[in-house]
Amino acid sequence: MLQSIRALQAKRRGVSNRYGSPVFNHSFGIIADSGGREYIEIRDTFPGARKYEPLDDVVLVNTEAVALEIEVNGLAYGFLPANTIVHISDQAVWGLALTNNAAAATSAGGVRATLQRAPLNADKVARGE
Repeated sequence: MLQSIRALQAKRRGVSNRYGSPVFNHSFGIIADSGGREYIEIRDTFPGARKYEPLDDVVLVNTEAVALEIEVNGLAYGFLPANTIVHISDQAVWGLALTNNAAAATSAGGVRATLQRAPLNADKVARGE
């Protein structure tokens, strides 16, 4: 029984290494002005992502007129300027937060995130990931 479970886990790991994980989409709600913050923890927001953690490919799309601060895993990462797209692919992501320090709030759905575990490429194979 234990061997069959391990065989299934190894097969899933091989498939996820080759093709990556499914894409998980998140639409942020209203983020209040002057310090409003929205935090998503990957395993709570997307229960199906648990078997692919950590996710390592995040695309943030900001269609709002305000810049937001990005936190990855509780640490400051950078900024998401107004009306831009930011791609995060240089670290493992377990949690993601956006903070609005502007004078105007964002609208619901104005900021979106697409998250996934990217398939292995030659660089990752060389590093032994």
